[in-house]
Amino acid sequence: MAMKRYRFILLFVFLAMLAAPLAAQQGKGSLWLRADDFLRSFQENKKNDTTFYYRPQQRFRVGLVMQERMNGSYLAGTQDNERFSALFREDPYPSIGIYAAYRTLGYTFALGPFWKNKEKRNINLGYRFAGNQWGIEAYVTRNNFSNGTLTSGGEKTSLPDGSLVMQTLDIDSYYSLNYKHFSYPAAVNHAVLQKRSSGGVFICSSIHISGHEYAPDPSLNICSYNFSLGAGYGYSLVLPGQWVVHISAVPSFVVLGASSEEFGEKPVFHNPLKRLDFIGTETVAIFHHWKNYYAGLTSTNRAAFIGDRDDLSVCTFRHKASLSAGIYF
Repeated sequence: MAMKRYRFILLFVFLAMLAAPLAAQQGKGSLWLRADDFLRSFQENKKNDTTFYYRPQQRFRVGLVMQERMNGSYLAGTQDNERFSALFREDPYPSIGIYAAYRTLGYTFALGPFWKNKEKRNINLGYRFAGNQWGIEAYVTRNNFSNGTLTSGGEKTSLPDGSLVMQTLDIDSYYSLNYKHFSYPAAVNHAVLQKRSSGGVFICSSIHISGHEYAPDPSLNICSYNFSLGAGYGYSLVLPGQWVVHISAVPSFVVLGASSEEFGEKPVFHNPLKRLDFIGTETVAIFHHWKNYYAGLTSTNRAAFIGDRDDLSVCTFRHKASLSAGIYF
């Protein structure tokens, strides 16, 4: 219930921020006008080539958003000299809401079948700053899975509700080398409009912290702490009629990793040269804008492959798809 209150408080604060610039127009030199000047200078102080992409002149952006997300985990290893694997996936969680933005600030408020999360005490919270030159995204999840299957000795068995509780904290960041011609925000939040086709290399880093509590066998509980570095590539193809198709893939490899059986225990560090742990994110998007209107479809998948394949390995994955349409004004 407290989490729901916080979401309404954030929505109220952001709507107040949206309304403040309109009220500030009545008084020159007000605090809100100074804040607006700061955001405008921050927005315009970019050394990009405007023949490739540009920001709309309108300060506001409002639209409807339909989202669907799904988290999951795959465990595999050897126990008593026998290979086993377990797959857990939550039911797809649809939601519908509104997206409102003022210059570089935006907020999405969406509602779905909240009773699903309430019954299982699931949590999905995210924050993203997507800039042309650099960006960062943080995501916190807690999932009490209801769909699970165990495969061992050639037999597949359905697992009862609550067999696995997964908690994750992911912090991803990127730096775009070709930010003067290529804009990642043009694909993911439509704050920028791509005029000409272009692509670029990303330098990326990721922090991945996860905990798995496996009820059928507590000896398989695992908590992992990982830091990875990598590079990827993204490309936005501009088609006739103001259509944009975007695809990007950003892989990274763990350079510092540790694990323990419980949170709070002293972790054991691993040699990254002996274990190839991997974290990857891919995004596919289609976007169309005309006059002051826009519509887009975005799909993002993220997976982290962590662990010793001969002992116990864990793959956590997250999928999110969104369909949006709105207006600039």
